[in-house]
Amino acid sequence: MTTASYTIDDGHLISANTLTGLTLFDRGGDKLGVIKEVFVNKLTGQIEFVLGATGGFLGVGEKFHPLPWGLLTYNNTPEGYVVAVGRDEIRAAPAYDRDQLTSTNYGWGDQVHRYFSSLRRGPGQV
Repeated sequence: MTTASYTIDDGHLISANTLTGLTLFDRGGDKLGVIKEVFVNKLTGQIEFVLGATGGFLGVGEKFHPLPWGLLTYNNTPEGYVVAVGRDEIRAAPAYDRDQLTSTNYGWGDQVHRYFSSLRRGPGQV
């Protein structure tokens, strides 16, 4: 019997609890919002989305934008994540309230994937 051998660099690991509250930045380094929640695919164990909260004051008037995990890149200084799309694309992205996010029938995951996939297409591409 052969066992796989691999090394985990603990310096590259982050607790899911630590992700919540980290700042989301645009590519220019300006603050977009913060990570409020992390959504993990219960079948694969992979992070699918982070819930970015933008706008508002003390939790009032916040908009909740699920962002595909693949759009984020870790930023060490200042600590947070850079989102690979611009501020205008985030503002135009699907936003949801708490009831919509907790409903398994609402289909927000598919809506979010369609929106961000459409941004990756160039002019004239389908």
